[in-house]
Amino acid sequence: MFNLINTTLLDNGYHSYEISNYAKPGLESRHNQLYWDDSPYWGVGLSSHSYFKQGDWGTRFWNPSTIQEYERQVSNPPALSVSIKDYLGASQYEELKIHESLSDYCYTFLRTARGLSEGALRCKFGSDLHSLVINKLKPLLDRGLVAKNADTWFITSDGKMISNHIFENVHFTASCITR
Repeated sequence: MFNLINTTLLDNGYHSYEISNYAKPGLESRHNQLYWDDSPYWGVGLSSHSYFKQGDWGTRFWNPSTIQEYERQVSNPPALSVSIKDYLGASQYEELKIHESLSDYCYTFLRTARGLSEGALRCKFGSDLHSLVINKLKPLLDRGLVAKNADTWFITSDGKMISNHIFENVHFTASCITR
């Protein structure tokens, strides 16, 4: 089904700018680009998620998943002096740890047609973690699941079919990272 959809969209002037997102040139979703650029975003609505570059490696928070709880929460906004963390509490808020931020960064950039830039990776996470990621990608390159040109890594057409396998390879745990 993916191949049929991909071919049909490409034949009709759309391009794939992210694994599951297509658009005519210049009409890509600006909102969704925030997810794939490591930019802050604010999710509004039931179960929506938000991300800010607060704390050492970023902060995520999310809205309730039931309409009753969501309505209760938005009907009682916090005072301006109350932090979002204190208002939401631990069940709707998390400060990312370095391994979570690194995993998210790899997933989101590899999903895009722009790919994962080694320079940007090194700039955000340093040389040691850059090397850790590259060492995880090299075996996938040998298998034809990712490709590299100059400074940037991409998922290949074959890799898109099993992208979750690629993401498993660039999923990092706290024990992987010693800083």
